[in-house]
Amino acid sequence: MMVQKQVWHRRTRYLIVTQNAATVQLELYKEPQDPDGVTAFICCLWVNEEERKHGHAGRLLDRAEEIAAREGHKRVHLEWCSLDSPQWVLEWYLRRGYEEQEFGHNSSLLVKELNQIK
Repeated sequence: MMVQKQVWHRRTRYLIVTQNAATVQLELYKEPQDPDGVTAFICCLWVNEEERKHGHAGRLLDRAEEIAAREGHKRVHLEWCSLDSPQWVLEWYLRRGYEEQEFGHNSSLLVKELNQIK
């Protein structure tokens, strides 16, 4: 697994990649991005179709959550959209401890409380 850290003016982005199998991005903001207090956002979790069902997504998500917790974030958010992902993907996130914070017409904002890692 490769982790690349990119530091920008008001945010830090982590690109986490497994070789030819899966990727995820983690955005960590210095200040909340909306009224819900979003400071850690996971996006673009993708697994190559031939590599699905091998645990890549879970390992990437675990790593992103661990980084966010170590950097002092209390929760992490992500968006699930029914136009881009099937229902089983939402159910997978829910089994991993994410809760639906709000629900739009085709999407859900999911949030997970993180254990602080030192």
